[in-house]
Amino acid sequence: MGGFHATGASRAASPARHRRSPHPPASVPARPARTAPELTRLSFRLAGEQPGSPGKTPPGDTGTLNNGKFHRRRTLVHTIRVLLANDRQIILWGLEKLINAEIPRMKVIAKAISNAELLSLTEKYRPDVTLLELELGGENNIDLIPDLLRDAHGRVLILSGTSDKQQLDRAVLNGAHGILRKEEPVEAIVKAIERVHEGELWLDRITTGSLFGELSGNSPPDPEAQRLATLTPRELDIIAAVVNHPGARTRELADLLYLSEHTLRNRLSRIYSKLDVANRLDLFAYASQCGLGQSPDNTAGS
Repeated sequence: MGGFHATGASRAASPARHRRSPHPPASVPARPARTAPELTRLSFRLAGEQPGSPGKTPPGDTGTLNNGKFHRRRTLVHTIRVLLANDRQIILWGLEKLINAEIPRMKVIAKAISNAELLSLTEKYRPDVTLLELELGGENNIDLIPDLLRDAHGRVLILSGTSDKQQLDRAVLNGAHGILRKEEPVEAIVKAIERVHEGELWLDRITTGSLFGELSGNSPPDPEAQRLATLTPRELDIIAAVVNHPGARTRELADLLYLSEHTLRNRLSRIYSKLDVANRLDLFAYASQCGLGQSPDNTAGS
């Protein structure tokens, strides 16, 4: 009996819970649809977090909500595509390891060991940055820089151990975007590739100063100096052999220079073209007049 009265008392104390609503179901206003911000707040509450709480990234264009959890979208990274041009395999191997360790920031897409390969691979792959040695297989490629820039629509960064300031200045005037010395730390290579790709120049103070002096137009360029500046160190060795052994045959000169006779003839032809001379006799006269190829003994006695 006590239980009966307890139940009755409960109903009497809260008659509203058991009383029918005076309004018909049709007259009850419909619940408005939740808006996107409300759904977002609800999803965060389901996950136990509040929007804007410390350490949490609010939803937006950078992420999505999935099962009540915030997922950040991946940002697409542009990989700098690098072409290596060097005729020393050990250097190519080291550069490739160094650059590919930076994936996805940058990666090596091709390697060239000759000027012919350099032109072909540039046209095929159109690299963002070409890391270029100034001489491949004994052939200078300073005059190829404008072609590389045109074919790839990229940038050229010189990696060179030469101390010939005129050669390096000519490379920059032909369009190279930077000079990397081989004695620089390896970390500088990665940094230089990034800076050059972003449109900056990578030049030391000496090179920058000499270029400003040349571009200022204070004195007209010397044609003879410009011709001599086109000669590579190996071509200067050949001229020295011609000057110091005027009566030697081509085969004998080739043996002295550790070259095949065919290779020597080809290189002599390029030297004749650069210096605008016709043959070995003219080359001997021109080199003697300009003081090229003089041995230390001869220069001391002059």
